[in-house]
Amino acid sequence: MARRLLILAATSTLVLPVVGRAVPVGAIDYAPFVTVDVSPDGAKAKVGEHFEAAEFSNTRPLSGGAVGSLPVFFADDIYGCLWTTAQSSGVTEWIGLAERSVSTGSDPCSAFQQKVTAASAAGADALVVINNTAGVAAGTAAGTIPAVMIDQTEGRRLRDSLNAGNPNAVKITVGLLEPGTFLPPGAFRPTTIGSLEASASGGAVSVAGTAVFGNQAPVVLAEDGAGDAPVVADLGDDTGVDLLAGKVSQPDPTVPELVFEWHLVSLPATGLSLPEVVRYNIPFKIGTKQFQLQAKLTNLASTTFPDDPQGHATHAGASFQLRGNCAPNAAGVINCGHIAWLTGQFEAGRDVVRITMPIGAEFAPEVVPGAVLEANPVAAGTIVAAYQAVVSNASTWDEAVWEEGVTYTVPETEVMLGIAPAGTDPASVVFDTPGVLGGDGSFTGSLATSGLAPGDYDVWAKACFATNCAISAETITL
Repeated sequence: MARRLLILAATSTLVLPVVGRAVPVGAIDYAPFVTVDVSPDGAKAKVGEHFEAAEFSNTRPLSGGAVGSLPVFFADDIYGCLWTTAQSSGVTEWIGLAERSVSTGSDPCSAFQQKVTAASAAGADALVVINNTAGVAAGTAAGTIPAVMIDQTEGRRLRDSLNAGNPNAVKITVGLLEPGTFLPPGAFRPTTIGSLEASASGGAVSVAGTAVFGNQAPVVLAEDGAGDAPVVADLGDDTGVDLLAGKVSQPDPTVPELVFEWHLVSLPATGLSLPEVVRYNIPFKIGTKQFQLQAKLTNLASTTFPDDPQGHATHAGASFQLRGNCAPNAAGVINCGHIAWLTGQFEAGRDVVRITMPIGAEFAPEVVPGAVLEANPVAAGTIVAAYQAVVSNASTWDEAVWEEGVTYTVPETEVMLGIAPAGTDPASVVFDTPGVLGGDGSFTGSLATSGLAPGDYDVWAKACFATNCAISAETITL
C-alpha cells in the first residue's frame, strides 16, 4: 500500500511575532516559554527546544507581545547587575540571562528588582533568570521589559551554549505558547490527516481514518486606511478611534466561539475619562435577523442606547454586548436592543478590541455552523470605532465599510472522499462523497466502485475546517 499526504492551507509558515499576541480564547491555555531559535551544532541547548517559564509579576507581561528572536548575553557578575559584555558588543537588541541567588543577601545582586532594573538600564529587551533549584517560580519586580524564570538544569544548558565572542551563535524567543503544540497565540495550525485506510469489497470501498482540524485565520470583513480618524479636541489623537479593519474567525474548531476584532492604529492602554467616551460596533445580519456587537471601555452611562440594563458587573469596567432587532428611531439614529452580555478584551499591546460570540447559544440560535453573516444595511453596513461625547450626545467616528456581497460563513468540520486512477493529480480529484465524522476526529465512509475497470486506484480523503484543509490518499487494487 502506498499513501500520499498533502496539507493545503493559506500558509504553513510559523512566525512568532516580536510584538503582539491574541488573548487566549476557549479552551486554549497559553503559557510562558523560552524557545531556542538558533544554536550551534553540539551545543547543549538544541534548536527548537522549549523551556517552560514563569513570568515575574509587575514586569511587562508577555501578553503584550513576545520578545525575540534575539542574541543572549550572560551577566558578567553571574547574578544580573553587571552587563559590560553586552553593552560593549555593539548589539542593540538582546536578551539577558542571569542566575538566581542561592539565598537573599548572598551576593550584591540578590533581589529580583535589582536584576530587572540593571538589565533594563543596560539595554536588554527581556531578562531570563535561571532558578537555583529544579522547576520554575514567579519572581516579583517592576519593569518595562518582560522577565521570566526557567528551570536550573535547562537554564544552565542554555548558559553553557553561549559564546561571548559570537553573540549571534545562540538566539532565543521569550513568549507565550500553547503547551500542547508549542505554537504561539494566533499561529496558523494546519489541518492534518493522521491515518487513512481503504479496503475494497464487492462494489464498494470502505474508508476509515483520523483527522485533526486546524484553526481558521481571521477573515477580513472591512478595511480602512490609517490617519483618517477625526481628532477630538479635548482628548488629542490617541482616542483609539482610528480604525484599520474589522475581522472575524473561529480560532479553535473544538470550541464553539467566534472572535470578532476591531484593529486600530492605536489603542490607549487604559480607559478614557468616565463616563464612556469610546465604543466599537460591528453590525451584521443572518437572513433577516439583525445583530450588533458593541464594546465599550466603560458602561456607566449609555446615551445612544437607553435600554442598556443597569447593575451589570462590567459597569465598573469594560462592557461587551450583543444587541439585536436594529432599527432607526424617530431621530433616525439606529437603535439595537440588548440581547446578551459577552466576553471580550481591550488589548493595547496589539491595538485590538475583541469580542467572543458563542456559536449555538440559546440567545442567538441563528449563529450556528453554516450560517452566513453579511453586512446589515440598516446600520449602513459599517464597522465603527466612535467617540461619544456623553454630555452633548455628539458623536464623531471612523468607519470601515463592510461591502455588500462580502460574507462570512460560520465554519464547519467536514471530510469528503473521492477515488481516481492511481497517480492522478490531486487537483483533478473529485471529492463528491461525504464522510461521517466522529466526535474524536475519526471518520468513515464508503465509495461505490461499480463501473470502474480493474486496476490501481487512489482513494482520497479531504478534511477541512473552513478553508484549512488537508488531503491524503491510499492506493488500492480493484
